[in-house]
Order: sequence, then structure tokens, then C-alpha cells
Amino acid sequence: MPENIERALLYVKQPAHFRLRLFADGLLIGVLVGAVIALYHWLLESADHLRPMLYDFLRDASPLWTAGYFLALLALSVIVRRLMQLDSMVGGGGIPDLKGVLRGDSHLRWARVLFGKFASVVLGIGAGLSLGRGGPSVEIGACVGAGVSRAAGRSRAEERFLLTAGAGAGFAAIFNAPLASLVFSFEELAKNFSPQMLMGVLGSAIAAGFVTQEIFGVGPMFAVGSVPAVPLGGAYLLLFLLGVFSGALGRLFNRVLCLALDTWGRFVPSLGFRTAIPFLAAGVLGFLLPEILSGGNFLVNRMVQEPLVFGAILVIFLGKFLFTVFCYGSGVPGGIFLPVLVLGALSGALFSAAAVALGALPAALCPTFVVLGMAGFFAGSIKAPLTASLLIMEITGSFEHLLAVVCVAACAALVNDLTGGRPIYDELYERSRGQGARGSRRRVMAELCVAAGSAMEGRCVSAIDWGAHGHVMNVRRGTIELLPQGSLMLKAGDMLYVLTEEGELGALERAAGEASGGFSRD
Repeated sequence: MPENIERALLYVKQPAHFRLRLFADGLLIGVLVGAVIALYHWLLESADHLRPMLYDFLRDASPLWTAGYFLALLALSVIVRRLMQLDSMVGGGGIPDLKGVLRGDSHLRWARVLFGKFASVVLGIGAGLSLGRGGPSVEIGACVGAGVSRAAGRSRAEERFLLTAGAGAGFAAIFNAPLASLVFSFEELAKNFSPQMLMGVLGSAIAAGFVTQEIFGVGPMFAVGSVPAVPLGGAYLLLFLLGVFSGALGRLFNRVLCLALDTWGRFVPSLGFRTAIPFLAAGVLGFLLPEILSGGNFLVNRMVQEPLVFGAILVIFLGKFLFTVFCYGSGVPGGIFLPVLVLGALSGALFSAAAVALGALPAALCPTFVVLGMAGFFAGSIKAPLTASLLIMEITGSFEHLLAVVCVAACAALVNDLTGGRPIYDELYERSRGQGARGSRRRVMAELCVAAGSAMEGRCVSAIDWGAHGHVMNVRRGTIELLPQGSLMLKAGDMLYVLTEEGELGALERAAGEASGGFSRD
């Protein structure tokens, strides 16, 4: 048996030892990711602080200074274009690409992507592009995880766990939200629960949070502080309405974003123009509507402390919405995670301002609805209500809003379901596959958990299509090891250890984790 397969079988034969090693590797990855993200965060926060002063200077300076500034923006766009040519994964947000790597559709050249993504996102968002730092942080963390895995000579099976651990560390470091990072890793990236994966992500999230907060002193991205709790009673009807409203806007955002990607690809095929136009647009908008530039976390902090009037909120929401899809559609590096949260806060501000005007809501609860709107829009677009709920809990530093947040997030996710929507990252991942992503033929040992209601539950091993090269090596039911005979009927909660090719892994993960009527040999 090849050496890499023997190493991969370690977590079947010695699961406790394997989990301990993953936890230790996760700690190392978290320390490294925390240091990288601390620098990344400092550079972007510095740019957000200096940009308003630059525009104040340009408003009073000679037109030659303004012309020079736009030439500098063009130069930055050229640099970003060159960085994008290092690797196809440098462009975009990063999470859809990472999903492709985890499902075996592509290979991560971690050093190129790490350098290219870090530099290009700092330059792009620093120049004012309405894109987020969250998705790139997740991809940067995954690159660090891949680097540690390959430097330590880990198996391909372990590398998938360490990639996820690095991604979770990136999430925890940028948002100061270790609990949400755990849930995000399972709910959005892995789409599956695994005790082994839990140990890696747990170690990396703890270490990354400690390094960024305690060593480098990075504060929370959203300084919203304490907001009033929504009292039980009639106000909860407004929460359900807020969930429907913000969820519908999140669903609309997904559709417009995909339309923007199609439009840019059809009408602006040149990469040079696709990078230059958003930079120049950011320069113009910096004079006209500076509130919509960059990620926008400062805007959320402002709305919580000083509620804006309805007209101002509407203008900023429309501007932020359109400029975000404009920038992301061009393909320049940067994510949508943070803009989605900001748009959610704006949707909550719109809703609460209208409710106050109608006499249905006390003005004192407006800051609370701003924060709750973040959960609704997030769940309506990304369709990860658990991550949304925990993230808001960690942003506010209190669990007294838990019931309200869950109500809003659940309603928003249902709106996405009932309108035939899909999570935006899944849509973007499928688009990338349609544009030429090919499955890898490298063999890996995969761990799958059979979910209740999935295509594998209640089927015999022999009745399931494991792919042309898939073999079930072991089945664990609780603490009992079962022989993977063809007559063995799989049950919810069974842990399967499957030797397969990376390119076939995605289909197996979907069959184990999603409700479906197919995927059998019959």
C-alpha cells in the first residue's frame, strides 16, 4: 500500500492520536494565521482612517493633485491585475475557490495565492473598492494551513482538515468570533460534522483569536457595544417581518450579483479594463458618496451610535448595494462577506426607521434592529443561519439577543428556500466549475458523516454509487467498528472512511450530507 495511504489510514486505526495531532497542528496554524491577519487588518484599518483625510485634501487642492490621484489609482489597478495573473484563485472572494479545493475540483498553490490575495486585497480595498476582507481572510488562512500541511509532510486526508482549520482561523481572527468560526467551518465549508475536523478548527480558532487580540491588540471589527434587548410581546411580530424583509433583500442581492458577473464577462472581456474601471469608479465616489467605499464596518458602528434619517439610509443602501455588485462582478480580489453584513445593517436601519415613523417601534430599539438586520441579510444571502446567529452574539458580546437573532435568521433563510434560492457561495462555486474547473485524480482518504434524511441514510453499502474509484474502508457507528460489507445498511450518524479520488469527493459529500432521492445504483 502506498505510504500516503498508510498515513491516511492513521485516523481510522488511531482516532484519538489523530485528533491530538490535528489539534496541535491547528494551534500552530492559528498562531501563524493570527499574525498574518493582524498585519492585514492593520493595513486595511489604516487605509480606512487615511482615506477621508486624503479626500478632504483633494477637495481643496489643485486639480493637478486630483489628476495625479486618479493616475495613482490606475497604477494600482495595473498592479492588482498583475497579481491576479499569478493564479486564478487570487481574483474574487476566495470562499468559492476554497470550496472547490476541499471538494477536489482544483489544487491550491498556497504560496502564490497567499501573497497575491494579501497584496491585491489590501491595495483594492485600501483604494476604496466596496469589497470585503472576510472571504479573503478565510482563503489566506487556508493557504497557511496548506503550507503547514505540506511542510510537515501530512497526508492528503490530513491536508483537507488543516485547510479547514486555517480557514476557520482566518474567520476567527478577522471577526474576533471563534465560536462563529467553528460553526462556519461546518455549516458553510465542510457541509458536514466531523470530530477530527472539530479538533483542528478548535485549536486554530483559539490560537488565532489569542494572537490577534492579546498579542497584537486587534479590536473587534464592529464596535457596536451593548444594544437594548427586544422585549417579548408585539415587537416579536416585527422581528418576523424584519426577517422576511432582510431575507428578501439578501436573495435579491444574490441574483443581482450573478447578473453582474454575467454582464462584466459579456461586455468587458479585457482583464485590464475590468480592474481599472472599479478603481476609477471608487475615486469618483470618494467625492460623491464616501460612505459606500471599502468594506463599511465603520458605517455599522456609526448607525448604531447615531441613527440616520430614512432618506440618507436609503441612498447609502442603494449605493452600497450597487457598488458592491459592480466591484465583485468585475472579478477583482475581494469578498462579499463584510458588505453583506453592512447591507444587512442598512436593511435593519431602513426597516426600523419606517417602523418608528409608523409608530410601531420605539426609537430606542433602532440600534438593535440594525444589528438584527445583519443576521437576516446574511442568512438570506449566504444561507447560514447558525453562523449568522452566533456571529451576532459575538459581535454584541451578549446572548440576551439569541431568541431575536434566531427568529430573524430563520425567517430570512426560509425566504431564500421558498423563493428557490441557493447559498451565494454555492452558486459562485458552481459557476467556477462551469468555467473549466476539473476534478483532481489524486487519491484521498475522506471522512463522511451520514446525515439524517440524506441520500445515503437507509441504503445498503452495495446500493450506493461510490464513484469509479471509491472504496469504503471502514464504518464507525458510535464506538463500534463495522465491516463495510455490501449488505450493511447505513444509518444517520455513521462515520464513513472512503478511499476515493479528489474529483469524486464532492458528489460523495453531497450524498452524505444533503437530502436527496438519488445517488444509488438502482
